[in-house]
Amino acid sequence: MSSKQGDRPVVLCLAGWGFSRAVWDPVLALFGDSMTCVSEDLSELPESDSNLESLKQWSDVLMSRLPQSFCVLGWSLGGTLGLWLADQYPGRVKAVCLVSGSPCFSEKENWPGVSKDRLDAIWQSAKKGCDTFLSDFSRWQVSLRDRSAMHIMQQAILSSKNKASLMVGLQCLMDLDCRDVNCEQFYLLASNDKILPVSRLKDELSPYSVTVEEGDHALLVTKPQRVVDWALGVMRV
Repeated sequence: MSSKQGDRPVVLCLAGWGFSRAVWDPVLALFGDSMTCVSEDLSELPESDSNLESLKQWSDVLMSRLPQSFCVLGWSLGGTLGLWLADQYPGRVKAVCLVSGSPCFSEKENWPGVSKDRLDAIWQSAKKGCDTFLSDFSRWQVSLRDRSAMHIMQQAILSSKNKASLMVGLQCLMDLDCRDVNCEQFYLLASNDKILPVSRLKDELSPYSVTVEEGDHALLVTKPQRVVDWALGVMRV
Protein backbone atom coordinates (compact mmCIF):
# COMPACT_ATOMS: atom_id res chain seq x y z
CA MET A 1 0.00 0.00 0.00
CA SER A 2 1.24 3.49 -0.77
CA SER A 3 -0.22 6.80 0.32
CA LYS A 4 0.07 10.57 0.48
CA GLN A 5 -0.34 11.27 4.18
CA GLY A 6 -2.03 14.21 5.90
CA ASP A 7 -5.01 15.25 7.95
CA ARG A 8 -7.34 15.38 4.95
CA PRO A 9 -10.23 13.38 3.50
CA VAL A 10 -9.07 9.90 2.53
CA VAL A 11 -9.66 8.28 -0.86
CA LEU A 12 -8.70 4.68 -1.59
CA CYS A 13 -7.53 4.31 -5.21
CA LEU A 14 -7.97 0.72 -6.35
CA ALA A 15 -6.22 -0.51 -9.50
CA GLY A 16 -7.91 -2.77 -12.02
CA TRP A 17 -7.14 -6.38 -12.85
CA GLY A 18 -3.62 -7.13 -14.02
CA PHE A 19 -2.05 -3.80 -13.09
CA SER A 20 -0.14 -2.50 -10.09
CA ARG A 21 -0.97 0.56 -8.02
CA ALA A 22 1.57 2.45 -10.18
CA VAL A 23 -1.16 2.86 -12.78
CA TRP A 24 -2.60 5.59 -10.51
CA ASP A 25 0.59 7.69 -10.55
CA PRO A 26 -0.60 10.20 -13.21
CA VAL A 27 -3.76 10.89 -11.17
CA LEU A 28 -2.05 11.02 -7.78
CA ALA A 29 0.39 13.61 -9.09
CA LEU A 30 -2.53 15.93 -9.85
CA PHE A 31 -4.52 15.61 -6.61
CA GLY A 32 -2.09 17.85 -4.75
CA ASP A 33 -3.02 18.54 -1.13
CA SER A 34 -6.78 18.18 -1.57
CA MET A 35 -6.94 14.74 0.06
CA THR A 36 -4.96 11.82 1.41
CA CYS A 37 -4.62 9.27 -1.40
CA VAL A 38 -4.05 5.60 -0.63
CA SER A 39 -3.35 3.37 -3.65
CA GLU A 40 -3.74 -0.40 -3.67
CA ASP A 41 -3.78 -3.25 -6.16
CA LEU A 42 -4.67 -6.94 -6.18
CA SER A 43 -1.14 -8.33 -6.15
CA GLU A 44 -1.62 -9.82 -2.67
CA LEU A 45 -4.92 -11.62 -3.17
CA PRO A 46 -4.39 -14.89 -1.28
CA GLU A 47 -5.26 -18.35 -2.58
CA SER A 48 -8.20 -19.88 -0.72
CA ASP A 49 -10.98 -22.43 -1.05
CA SER A 50 -13.15 -19.79 -2.73
CA ASN A 51 -12.66 -16.48 -4.49
CA LEU A 52 -14.96 -14.73 -2.03
CA GLU A 53 -12.88 -16.04 0.86
CA SER A 54 -9.76 -14.70 -0.84
CA LEU A 55 -11.42 -11.31 -1.21
CA LYS A 56 -12.50 -11.33 2.43
CA GLN A 57 -8.97 -12.10 3.66
CA TRP A 58 -7.49 -9.39 1.44
CA SER A 59 -10.12 -6.81 2.37
CA ASP A 60 -9.89 -7.45 6.13
CA VAL A 61 -6.19 -6.56 6.03
CA LEU A 62 -6.84 -3.56 3.77
CA MET A 63 -9.68 -2.18 5.90
CA SER A 64 -7.59 -2.48 9.07
CA ARG A 65 -5.19 0.09 7.58
CA LEU A 66 -7.88 2.61 6.63
CA PRO A 67 -9.81 5.18 8.67
CA GLN A 68 -13.39 4.61 9.72
CA SER A 69 -14.76 6.61 6.80
CA PHE A 70 -13.34 7.11 3.30
CA CYS A 71 -14.23 7.25 -0.41
CA VAL A 72 -13.16 4.77 -3.08
CA LEU A 73 -11.87 5.77 -6.51
CA GLY A 74 -11.69 2.54 -8.46
CA TRP A 75 -10.53 1.89 -11.99
CA SER A 76 -12.10 -1.00 -13.92
CA LEU A 77 -12.35 -4.01 -11.56
CA GLY A 78 -11.15 -1.71 -8.77
CA GLY A 79 -14.46 0.11 -8.99
CA THR A 80 -16.47 -3.09 -8.70
CA LEU A 81 -14.38 -4.03 -5.66
CA GLY A 82 -15.13 -0.62 -4.19
CA LEU A 83 -18.84 -1.44 -4.35
CA TRP A 84 -18.13 -4.84 -2.80
CA LEU A 85 -16.27 -3.17 0.08
CA ALA A 86 -19.21 -0.83 0.64
CA ASP A 87 -21.51 -3.83 0.90
CA GLN A 88 -19.23 -5.90 3.13
CA TYR A 89 -18.32 -3.09 5.54
CA PRO A 90 -21.49 -1.03 6.05
CA GLY A 91 -20.91 2.58 7.01
CA ARG A 92 -17.21 2.64 6.14
CA VAL A 93 -17.37 3.69 2.47
CA LYS A 94 -18.92 7.12 1.90
CA ALA A 95 -19.02 6.90 -1.91
CA VAL A 96 -17.60 4.81 -4.75
CA CYS A 97 -16.38 6.57 -7.89
CA LEU A 98 -15.85 4.13 -10.76
CA VAL A 99 -13.53 5.03 -13.64
CA SER A 100 -14.24 2.82 -16.68
CA GLY A 101 -16.02 0.52 -14.27
CA SER A 102 -19.25 -1.37 -13.87
CA PRO A 103 -21.10 -2.96 -10.96
CA CYS A 104 -21.08 -6.17 -13.00
CA PHE A 105 -18.60 -6.94 -15.79
CA SER A 106 -20.31 -10.12 -16.96
CA GLU A 107 -23.19 -9.93 -19.39
CA LYS A 108 -26.49 -10.93 -17.78
CA GLU A 109 -30.09 -11.04 -18.88
CA ASN A 110 -31.05 -7.40 -19.45
CA TRP A 111 -27.58 -6.24 -18.41
CA PRO A 112 -24.88 -5.06 -20.89
CA GLY A 113 -21.54 -6.57 -19.96
CA VAL A 114 -18.67 -8.56 -21.40
CA SER A 115 -19.91 -11.72 -23.12
CA LYS A 116 -19.26 -15.12 -21.55
CA ASP A 117 -17.35 -16.23 -24.66
CA ARG A 118 -15.00 -13.27 -24.42
CA LEU A 119 -14.46 -13.73 -20.68
CA ASP A 120 -13.76 -17.44 -21.21
CA ALA A 121 -11.22 -16.56 -23.92
CA ILE A 122 -9.54 -14.07 -21.57
CA TRP A 123 -9.38 -16.72 -18.84
CA GLN A 124 -7.82 -19.31 -21.12
CA SER A 125 -5.28 -16.84 -22.54
CA ALA A 126 -4.26 -15.62 -19.06
CA LYS A 127 -3.98 -19.17 -17.76
CA LYS A 128 -1.78 -20.15 -20.70
CA GLY A 129 0.66 -17.25 -20.34
CA CYS A 130 0.12 -14.26 -18.06
CA ASP A 131 3.06 -12.17 -19.27
CA THR A 132 2.15 -12.39 -22.94
CA PHE A 133 -1.55 -11.92 -22.33
CA LEU A 134 -1.16 -8.93 -20.00
CA SER A 135 1.10 -7.21 -22.52
CA ASP A 136 -1.62 -7.70 -25.14
CA PHE A 137 -4.32 -6.75 -22.63
CA SER A 138 -2.62 -3.41 -21.94
CA ARG A 139 -3.02 -2.56 -25.63
CA TRP A 140 -6.80 -2.81 -25.25
CA GLN A 141 -6.68 -0.03 -22.69
CA VAL A 142 -5.22 2.86 -24.69
CA SER A 143 -4.78 4.04 -28.26
CA LEU A 144 -1.63 2.62 -29.85
CA ARG A 145 -0.85 6.17 -31.00
CA ASP A 146 -0.48 7.32 -27.37
CA ARG A 147 3.04 6.04 -26.74
CA SER A 148 3.42 7.77 -23.38
CA ALA A 149 0.23 6.17 -22.00
CA MET A 150 1.21 2.80 -23.46
CA HIS A 151 4.58 3.01 -21.71
CA ILE A 152 2.89 3.70 -18.35
CA MET A 153 0.53 0.78 -18.83
CA GLN A 154 3.32 -1.60 -19.79
CA GLN A 155 5.37 -0.56 -16.76
CA ALA A 156 2.37 -1.09 -14.44
CA ILE A 157 1.68 -4.69 -15.49
CA LEU A 158 1.77 -7.09 -12.55
CA SER A 159 4.50 -9.72 -12.65
CA SER A 160 3.58 -13.29 -13.58
CA LYS A 161 5.10 -14.19 -10.21
CA ASN A 162 1.69 -13.10 -8.93
CA LYS A 163 -0.10 -15.60 -11.22
CA ALA A 164 -2.19 -17.15 -8.42
CA SER A 165 -3.40 -13.70 -7.35
CA LEU A 166 -3.98 -12.73 -10.98
CA MET A 167 -6.21 -15.74 -11.60
CA VAL A 168 -8.17 -15.13 -8.38
CA GLY A 169 -8.67 -11.52 -9.42
CA LEU A 170 -9.79 -12.50 -12.90
CA GLN A 171 -12.33 -14.94 -11.46
CA CYS A 172 -13.64 -12.12 -9.26
CA LEU A 173 -14.03 -9.92 -12.35
CA MET A 174 -16.08 -12.68 -13.97
CA ASP A 175 -18.21 -13.48 -10.91
CA LEU A 176 -18.86 -10.28 -8.93
CA ASP A 177 -22.30 -8.74 -9.30
CA CYS A 178 -22.69 -5.57 -7.23
CA ARG A 179 -25.74 -4.12 -8.98
CA ASP A 180 -27.81 -4.27 -5.80
CA VAL A 181 -25.25 -2.60 -3.54
CA ASN A 182 -26.83 0.39 -1.82
CA CYS A 183 -24.30 3.21 -1.59
CA GLU A 184 -23.55 6.52 -3.27
CA GLN A 185 -21.87 5.71 -6.58
CA PHE A 186 -20.72 7.61 -9.67
CA TYR A 187 -19.37 6.47 -13.04
CA LEU A 188 -16.89 8.00 -15.47
CA LEU A 189 -17.05 6.09 -18.75
CA ALA A 190 -15.07 6.32 -22.00
CA SER A 191 -16.70 6.41 -25.42
CA ASN A 192 -13.88 4.40 -27.06
CA ASP A 193 -13.71 1.72 -24.37
CA LYS A 194 -12.71 -1.60 -25.99
CA ILE A 195 -13.71 -3.70 -22.98
CA LEU A 196 -17.03 -2.40 -21.66
CA PRO A 197 -20.08 -1.89 -23.95
CA VAL A 198 -20.35 1.79 -22.98
CA SER A 199 -22.99 2.72 -25.57
CA ARG A 200 -25.46 0.46 -23.74
CA LEU A 201 -24.01 0.60 -20.24
CA LYS A 202 -24.28 4.37 -19.89
CA ASP A 203 -28.07 4.15 -20.17
CA GLU A 204 -28.23 1.59 -17.37
CA LEU A 205 -26.09 3.80 -15.13
CA SER A 206 -27.86 7.08 -15.92
CA PRO A 207 -28.12 9.63 -14.28
CA TYR A 208 -25.00 8.76 -12.31
CA SER A 209 -22.66 8.39 -15.29
CA VAL A 210 -20.63 10.80 -17.38
CA THR A 211 -19.05 9.72 -20.66
CA VAL A 212 -15.72 11.12 -21.85
CA GLU A 213 -15.77 11.45 -25.61
CA GLU A 214 -12.73 10.00 -27.40
CA GLY A 215 -11.67 8.41 -24.12
CA ASP A 216 -10.10 4.97 -23.70
CA HIS A 217 -10.60 2.37 -20.97
CA ALA A 218 -7.44 3.60 -19.20
CA LEU A 219 -8.77 7.11 -18.57
CA LEU A 220 -6.64 7.43 -15.44
CA VAL A 221 -3.55 7.31 -17.70
CA THR A 222 -4.79 8.97 -20.90
CA LYS A 223 -6.89 11.73 -19.30
CA PRO A 224 -5.76 12.03 -15.66
CA GLN A 225 -6.79 15.67 -15.27
CA ARG A 226 -10.32 14.80 -16.42
CA VAL A 227 -10.44 12.02 -13.83
CA VAL A 228 -9.23 14.31 -11.05
CA ASP A 229 -11.67 17.12 -11.91
CA TRP A 230 -14.58 14.68 -12.03
CA ALA A 231 -13.59 12.88 -8.83
CA LEU A 232 -13.18 16.10 -6.83
CA GLY A 233 -16.56 17.23 -8.08
CA VAL A 234 -18.56 14.11 -7.24
CA MET A 235 -16.76 13.62 -3.91
CA ARG A 236 -17.36 17.33 -3.21
CA VAL A 237 -13.86 17.82 -1.83
